[in-house]
Amino acid sequence: KIAVEEARRLPRVSGYHILSAFRLHGNRGMADDLARHVDPEFADYAEVNGATALVLDRGYQGRTLSAGQNACVTLHLSHFGPVPLEDGRLRWSVAGPEGVVAEGTVEGLTFDRGRNGPLTELRFRVPEATDKLTLVAELHDGGKPVAANRWDFWAFEAPDGNVGGSVLC
Repeated sequence: KIAVEEARRLPRVSGYHILSAFRLHGNRGMADDLARHVDPEFADYAEVNGATALVLDRGYQGRTLSAGQNACVTLHLSHFGPVPLEDGRLRWSVAGPEGVVAEGTVEGLTFDRGRNGPLTELRFRVPEATDKLTLVAELHDGGKPVAANRWDFWAFEAPDGNVGGSVLC
């Protein structure tokens, strides 16, 4: 999923091809030889494999955050759906084991079809705990769902114990 998101985030990429989605003769794939069992690791693949997808501004790097820091994440849109986004509404939340730690709504989003690029920036304060956090985002246009996705982050105490109010974008 991360590799597909990385490709879809590039402004000049308008498509991609997956050589094989099946596990054949010991090769790694998303489904067994008869496509009857989808590997759980690929269960969220559908979130990035439609005509329109929300993608994160980072791949594997940048997923580790310091507890207490102010975090900044840019969501990109890879939009090859039938119509432009004219009145987009993005609902997002960041949750950890104790529940939702940040949430918000961004309204009035517009985006032309047939391109990839930044959609909006989200900011939140990372909790003062060592935990897994999950960012969930859902994009609607005119009340209709357009795209949804989720990403995991990991929060750890800063090495020196002091994050100094830094912002990681």
